Amino acid sequence: MKQCYLQTPGGIFELWSNDDFVFGKREQLLLSAYVPGATVLEEPIGRVTERIRHTGDDSVWLVLYGVLRRILIQQELYSVHAACVGRDGRYTLIVGHSGAGKSTIAEALVSEHDRKLFSGNKTIIDIKEYGMSAVAGTKTMTRSFREKRPVPSDTLRYWDRMAYRLPEDSYASSGVVPISAIVMVRLNDYDQVFERLAEESALHRLYPFFLDVMGADVLLADDLLDGTVSKKARERLVCKLRSALRTIPVYQAAGSLECITTNIIQL
Repeated sequence: MKQCYLQTPGGIFELWSNDDFVFGKREQLLLSAYVPGATVLEEPIGRVTERIRHTGDDSVWLVLYGVLRRILIQQELYSVHAACVGRDGRYTLIVGHSGAGKSTIAEALVSEHDRKLFSGNKTIIDIKEYGMSAVAGTKTMTRSFREKRPVPSDTLRYWDRMAYRLPEDSYASSGVVPISAIVMVRLNDYDQVFERLAEESALHRLYPFFLDVMGADVLLADDLLDGTVSKKARERLVCKLRSALRTIPVYQAAGSLECITTNIIQL
């Protein structure tokens, strides 16, 4: 196959290559790990939004995400570096840098506290005047080999990481879920902190995550995918985020896994 089509929250992407490639289980798993809300199409069902060259290695998923992020921001949707877990119409956005413990916390909430996983790493957020909803996310879990946790049996190894799916009954069934709280996390063995942030402090801390500045610029083979966001788009985000945070509490959490998960389930 020299081309395939992907349905994404930002439109239809055409992924093509000079060589034949197969969109098999490995490719499906990595697509679901890095490109929130993307599914493979047999053929395009509408106008193709973007055409992207398949580079023959795993960096293609980063390119796909970089393109999607830019389109989403233009549509006033925001791909946040966050997991999303909850139940009964109350979902918590778990925000943090890579290595902060988002996946570990999300999995513990699912396996030990009967929560459902909406998203494991990237969550697309739609912000309304007085609230926000998660509309799509990454379903594949990823983590470093350095983490001292049991390795699931059906695990894909790539780079210095592993990717795997949780049991199907671990996932939220709804396509859109409301966000009732946001927790900015950092697992460690010394601090024990769980406190609500003032609205302005929460705004300043969350803003870079909602722009996902770490996923902005993407290096291509002979070019640079510029992820710069216009000032107007950034101003819109600040306005929408400030309004939403009037009703959505934001917490900072640091400490052990037990400490953080115990506090989250009480929200």
